Amino acid sequence: MAPDYAAVPAYARAPKRSRGGLVAIVLLLVLVLGGGGVYYAFFRPHGASTSNQNSNGTNTQGATGKTPVSNNGTPGSGNTPGSTVGTTTSSGPTKEQVNLQFTYAGVEMTITSVQEAQSFPDDNSATSNTVRINMNENNPTTSGGGFLYSDVARLLLPDGTTANFENSQNPIGPGASTRRTNWLDFSVPASNLDLSKLVLRMGTATESQMDIPLMPGADLSKYQPKTITPNTTFQYAGLNWTITKVTESLSAADKQAATGQVYIVVTLNAVNSTGSDFSAYPGDYLRLKSGDTTSSLTDFTFPISVASQSNGSGTVTFSMPQGNTSFTLMMLTRPASPPINAASATFQIQ
Repeated sequence: MAPDYAAVPAYARAPKRSRGGLVAIVLLLVLVLGGGGVYYAFFRPHGASTSNQNSNGTNTQGATGKTPVSNNGTPGSGNTPGSTVGTTTSSGPTKEQVNLQFTYAGVEMTITSVQEAQSFPDDNSATSNTVRINMNENNPTTSGGGFLYSDVARLLLPDGTTANFENSQNPIGPGASTRRTNWLDFSVPASNLDLSKLVLRMGTATESQMDIPLMPGADLSKYQPKTITPNTTFQYAGLNWTITKVTESLSAADKQAATGQVYIVVTLNAVNSTGSDFSAYPGDYLRLKSGDTTSSLTDFTFPISVASQSNGSGTVTFSMPQGNTSFTLMMLTRPASPPINAASATFQIQ
C-alpha cells in the first residue's frame, strides 16, 4: 500500500462480471439474428427478386418468372455470354426476291419470289420443309391453260435430285384472257437451302422443257421468243401477199412445243384486187421448209376466204426443229381455172 492512499473498502468496489453472462448475451444475439433470416426465407413476399446470377455465372429466374434468353436468342439454352453452342431455328420463312419472266404453253409467267419454311399457313398438305415459288400469271390467248402444275412443274435441287411437287394455290393453268397470282409448293429433304441454286423445270418429258434458275438476274434469253418483221412480198393466186411478222417460240396459243421443236408463227397479209373471191383452206396450200424438213400447219388464224377488193390477215403456225435459222414459206400449186402456180418467200431468224 503506497503512502497517502487509503484502501478501498470491499463494499465500494465494482462487482466482477462473469464470463457466463457474456456468452449468454452473444447467444441471444445469434438467436435474434438467425430467427430474422429464417423468417425472411419463409415469409418474404413471393414477388421479391433474387440474385440475377448464381455462383457459376449462368442466369437464374428473375422477378418476371420467364425463362432467361441466352445471347444467341435461344430460350432456355443455358449458354453463357459468348458461347457458340446451339443454333437458332427460325419459325418464319426465308425469302429471296427474283423477277424472272418466261412463257409456258402460251401463259406469260413472272416468278416474283422464292421462300423456304417448315410450313405455310395456307398449305395444310405440307409434311416437311417446303420451298414455295410465288408467281404472277397472264394468259393473253383465247384458250384456257389446259395443263396441271403437278404434271409440268418440277424443282431441281443442288445435288441433282428432284423435289416432289406438293401443292399449288391454283392447280390448273389460267383461263383465257386471265391474270392472277399463284404459288407452287415443293417438299424438300433439308432446311436452310441456298435458294439461288434451285432450278424450276417447266414442261413434261415430251415437251421442250425450260430450266429456270431461281436467282435474281438469271439469263433466260434462250427461252424468250424471237420476232422479226421481214415485210417480204410476193404474188400468189392473183393476190399480193406480205410476210409482216415472224415469231419463233417454244409455245404458241395454249401449247408447248414438243421436245427438240419450236413454233414458227408467220403473220400474213393478202390484198385481193381481183374480181374474184379467193377461197382455200390454208392447210391445203401452205408449207414451211427449213433444211430437209418440210412442215404442214399446226394452227392458223388466217381467213379461209378473202373477198374481192378486200384484205385478209392472220397467222399460220408450224412446228420446226430447233436450231434452224433460214426458212422458206411455200405456196403450193393448186388445180384451178386458170391454174394457181406455186410461189415462195424466204426469211431468216438469227
